[in-house]
Amino acid sequence: MARSLTQPPTPSLGGFQEHHGTIWGVANYFDPFSLVHNFEPMPSVPKGYYYTDALTDWAVRFIEKYIHDGRPFFLYVAYTAPHWPLHAPTEVIQRCAKTYRAGWDRTREKRHSRLIEERLIDPKTARLPPRVQAELKWEDNSHRQWDA
Repeated sequence: MARSLTQPPTPSLGGFQEHHGTIWGVANYFDPFSLVHNFEPMPSVPKGYYYTDALTDWAVRFIEKYIHDGRPFFLYVAYTAPHWPLHAPTEVIQRCAKTYRAGWDRTREKRHSRLIEERLIDPKTARLPPRVQAELKWEDNSHRQWDA
C-alpha cells in the first residue's frame, strides 16, 4: 500500500506483516486513541480493555497463528512506556497500595537488601548509589499519599 498524505506511518508500511497497536502513543491505557490493526483504525475497545494486556493477548494469538507452518517468524512486542499518572487496573493498584508507604528511600533500601540476601548482587561490591535529587525528603513531600 502506498503511503498517502493522510496515512500515518505504521509498522505495516515499514514491512511488518501484522501490526496491532497505537500510532501516536498511549494517553489512556483503557481506551487508547490511534489504535490500529494493520491499516484499520479501531474506533472502540471492548469493556474491560487494558492496553498492556491487549498487546500480550494479541502477541499470543500471533504466535498461535504462525507457529504451526514451520517457518521462522519475528515478533516484536513494544509495550508503551508508562508516563504520569500511571495507568493500571484497580486490582493491581490495590495489590501494591502499601508498597511505597514507607517512602522512596526506605523502599529502595529494602529492595537493595533483598537483592543482596537473594545473592543477586555481591554484598562486597553492592553499594547503593546516591539517589537522584537526594535533597528531597519523603517526610517533606506534601503528596505522599498520592505518590505512594
